[in-house]
Amino acid sequence: MQEFSLTLPAKIELLSLASHFSKEACKSLLNSSQSGILNDLELVVSEAFTNAVKYGGEGKGKVALEIKGDKQKLIICMKDQGKGFKLDKVPEPDFDNFAEGGYGLYIIQTKMDLVRYTCFKNWNVLHLTKYLNENAPGKD
Repeated sequence: MQEFSLTLPAKIELLSLASHFSKEACKSLLNSSQSGILNDLELVVSEAFTNAVKYGGEGKGKVALEIKGDKQKLIICMKDQGKGFKLDKVPEPDFDNFAEGGYGLYIIQTKMDLVRYTCFKNWNVLHLTKYLNENAPGKD
């Protein structure tokens, strides 16, 4: 499995760097017939990075991004050193009131096949999996 990683200070002005890195890393892991999901993957990383900085503490600690993949799946791990959360306690957005924020995790869960959250050695880790094979588990 090929792997790419990038660790950055938890600063929102580094969002474009994290986003560009993720797009290029994913591009190198996908074949040409799978390139249609590149924008979704970049969006997912953008939302995860923004949440890591926003809820982990702007300017506090680091955000680490790991992307790995093979012919079957692509895995993105976003790690931060902020306060943790309970994935199952995050409410869905209120679509009737069109608030400016609150859609990040919903977008991530909609675009990815598997979303898990763990804490490991003072890091919050958001594990995101996209299956690349139509017959893979998690595919409708």
